[in-house]
Amino acid sequence: MSVFEAGLIPVPCGGETGKHPLIRYRGLANRMDRQYLERLLSAPLTETAGIGILTGVGRTPITVVDVDDPALIHMIETRFGPTCIEVRTPSGGRHFWYRFAGERSTNLRRAGLAVDIKAERGFVVAPPTQRAGGSAGNYQFLRGGLEQLAELPAIAAEGAALLAAQAPDASMSIGEVRDPAAFARASVVPHGERNVTCHGWALRLAKHAVDLQDLVASLMDVNRNMCDPPLTIEEIRRIAASAWRYEQLGQNWVSSAGVTRITTEEGQRLRTVAAVALLVCLRRNHGSRAGDFAISPRAMATDGIVWDLGERAIRQARDELIEAGLLELTHRGGKGPGDPSRYRLVEALSLVRKV
Repeated sequence: MSVFEAGLIPVPCGGETGKHPLIRYRGLANRMDRQYLERLLSAPLTETAGIGILTGVGRTPITVVDVDDPALIHMIETRFGPTCIEVRTPSGGRHFWYRFAGERSTNLRRAGLAVDIKAERGFVVAPPTQRAGGSAGNYQFLRGGLEQLAELPAIAAEGAALLAAQAPDASMSIGEVRDPAAFARASVVPHGERNVTCHGWALRLAKHAVDLQDLVASLMDVNRNMCDPPLTIEEIRRIAASAWRYEQLGQNWVSSAGVTRITTEEGQRLRTVAAVALLVCLRRNHGSRAGDFAISPRAMATDGIVWDLGERAIRQARDELIEAGLLELTHRGGKGPGDPSRYRLVEALSLVRKV
């Protein structure tokens, strides 16, 4: 059974890694038919290409939970629920397929998890696509296949709640924070995930707290109702102080209703609009993460993530941010397949108010 026959929308992919779309796919589902598909796949450019799938569209739309870190596989499958289709990626990660139920494409980076959700207007690479480099491996079905699409379950309630907590407009009033029933309806957080989860809640709650003491009290409600076993009061105070510092510095990007802040002095350091656009994009997606992250100018250009800037413009903007001291290279990649360069956003402490 082909991808198209299964009710999915295929897109040829390739590039340096073998997994980047070779065509612009936005709006493709609105004009896809068999005749167009045959023309597309008969083009010389796609004869040796891998295959990708548009998520959230087609006769049998899917949502894919993309787990990059193998250590998270069991925990993510437990939270999002078992599924009949599981794909192994060349890097050892997993793609768990579910029935699309209106989810938005997002990620769990704000919760400190290397997990991407491919849903509405998303794209995912499908088996048997080969990773570029020959010996780098391929995408393969570990469980099920296209024949099981009609049997796909929806994401479990626990996973849906985790996705809702990552929504850009997810917010909570003081009254809701102090309502124990709100947390009783939420998932129980086991040992090993408590700090990350509480820090994510602290960043959201800091938006509505009167002061640090108020934030500590609100976070204690989260800790008492969600963590098993609860963290110590000292740990809660440390987490709250960290989140409160981000809020006071104007660098708490969680639940900011689409607002990303750039100070006047930071703006004066930048020469081009492209650099401003890339900084907004990076702060929106990575501003509240302690760790570093990869930047793929080619993929970002293909997907039109940064104001539809091209690959060259994104590379130049990245270099400008580094020169301005707002972005730092933490690891120079290129030592082999799956070794991208990594970066982190720099807190320009000389430009912000001390607390």
